[in-house]
Amino acid sequence: MAANIAHWLNSDVLSNEFLSAELVEQGRIDHYQFGKRARDRYGQLFAPGYHPLRYKFMSSELSRTSESAMAFSIGLFEGTGSVGRSNVQPIFLRTLPMGRELELASKFACPAWRAGFDVVKRTVIEKEIVKFDHKYVIPSLPLLRNMTGVDLTNDDLSVLYQACGFEYAITGEAARLCSVLTDDDRLLLEYRSDIKYSYKYSNAGAEINSYLGCDLLASMLGQIEERIQLDLDPTISDGKTDKIATRGVFRFGHSETIYFLSNILKPRWPALGTSGPGNGSGDGDDHDDGLDTVTDVLLPGSIESLKGDWPIDRIKNRNF
Repeated sequence: MAANIAHWLNSDVLSNEFLSAELVEQGRIDHYQFGKRARDRYGQLFAPGYHPLRYKFMSSELSRTSESAMAFSIGLFEGTGSVGRSNVQPIFLRTLPMGRELELASKFACPAWRAGFDVVKRTVIEKEIVKFDHKYVIPSLPLLRNMTGVDLTNDDLSVLYQACGFEYAITGEAARLCSVLTDDDRLLLEYRSDIKYSYKYSNAGAEINSYLGCDLLASMLGQIEERIQLDLDPTISDGKTDKIATRGVFRFGHSETIYFLSNILKPRWPALGTSGPGNGSGDGDDHDDGLDTVTDVLLPGSIESLKGDWPIDRIKNRNF
């Protein structure tokens, strides 16, 4: 078994540097299908033909986000253009260099975010991870140590957990890296990862996380307002004047794009009692008896601060 594990760890996922920014094949198919479904569901919005001012596409300057936009647009406009057997409609895709793009990849344009994250990583994340590793041993860790003869740690299994996810996304193969981990392993390793990303991107982290979605939200609201004004102008008729009304804006970014936007929009979570994680004030020390009773009260923007020593029931019922 140890030899098999060593063989599995030769996976292309761990060694192919060219995969780091690519969109996997399933991702291309998914976005193509998203485009097809969008046209089926909102067909009335796409009645006029494509024009780059009528339907705007933008992505960050990364190959996988640009490929996502292209695959989506093919599904959206397939059969309405003039290219190839399926009458594909080419689209104009707007991108800005990393470091200058303020809507979809704002963290790369903000040195203050990096500085804030470095402080949070040192003062909060690393301490919570230490608490987690002190409280929890990943269930398969002792067995894997015995089989490999290597003094593996939770850190090592976290890398294996990430590799499992990437390998499954890229190859659809779950019988190699993923087979090493049990459901209980994955539950804990997912939470260990969530500790990092909740502080890295959500309102639980550096204060600046609350503001990095401002440009994106302002742009979205500005475009909606512009369209409302066009609709109120009786002289505007799409295609009959020199003014073309925007019918759709499609942005392709990153997970943190959604994190930063939701930090402003403040999603509503079920309140978990007066002292539970719903109010973001629990320190994890008073809740070893499990999760507080969920009430029917909704608190806006209640993002819990994940703790490394939370009991397993609370981990299972976190709202992040």
